Amino acid sequence: MSSSTNKTVWSVIGEFRDLDGRRKFVPDSSDYYIDRCSKMPLGKKYTCDITTNIPTRSEAQLAYHWILCQYISEHTGFTPDEVHQLSKQLVWGTKTVNIGKYTAQVCKSIADRAMTPKFEVVALIQRDLEICAENEIRVPTKAELGYIDENEPIEPIKNYPMK
Repeated sequence: MSSSTNKTVWSVIGEFRDLDGRRKFVPDSSDYYIDRCSKMPLGKKYTCDITTNIPTRSEAQLAYHWILCQYISEHTGFTPDEVHQLSKQLVWGTKTVNIGKYTAQVCKSIADRAMTPKFEVVALIQRDLEICAENEIRVPTKAELGYIDENEPIEPIKNYPMK
């Protein structure tokens, strides 16, 4: 009796599209896909697993959101947590939860266990930046915050003047 194991050799991200009336998988990087396929030995069996890729928020996104909450907090006098709650409610709204005799308004979480998609946290950060712009709060550049090398060329963000 033979046994086998599966080992991921390489992966490619793409999507299914309708091409000429047929559903086809189209990789994001056709060049990478073609290069990888050309290096696979012929006559060997392979498995193909199709999974959904939903990137979740990064630690850098979370840290940047809290930095922006701190700037808004210092400007408004509200705590960073109050600013955080407001920002989340402005972006995602609230939901009423009723459990027995208890009722509360709740909002989406960005904690690790919430697995918040990256694009949703981008919307949250964009709202933070809008609040900063509307209140004329100067936000340091990525270089000033130490996120990128000082020698790397960067473009200023609209509405946020450079020094």
